[in-house]
Amino acid sequence: RAAEPMVLSSPSSPARITSAQIFFNPDDVAEIQRYGPRAIPTLSKYILDRNSRIERVAIRLLGVIGGPEIVRPLLDVLDKSTSSGSRYEALLNLKQASCTKEVARTILRVSQNDSDAIVGDQAREEVSWCSIESAPH
Repeated sequence: RAAEPMVLSSPSSPARITSAQIFFNPDDVAEIQRYGPRAIPTLSKYILDRNSRIERVAIRLLGVIGGPEIVRPLLDVLDKSTSSGSRYEALLNLKQASCTKEVARTILRVSQNDSDAIVGDQAREEVSWCSIESAPH
């Protein structure tokens, strides 16, 4: 089932989006984890979606997958998303990837320049696990 195209906004999708929260069926999360990095291209199609809730579902599922392959889509969110909620989610889910110099530079830039104070504060917290000085490469 994970190999089938995902539609994150349909009633039968693996994520149920309500007005207040996003719920995932644990079996679907386990399946996404088993599918692993092969799910990233499909999830990446929902990055920068006009619907920020759909965008955040994709970001969270990228975090479920984890690993270095999720860095590029999450950095794209930090660089290009107009949704402060999505940028915040991207920062949180970067912890599931590796700290690299590129990640550290992006976190530092967001901590200094993001237009949303909450996102900037979160980025300043993220520097504790990924800074330019601590990044291996």
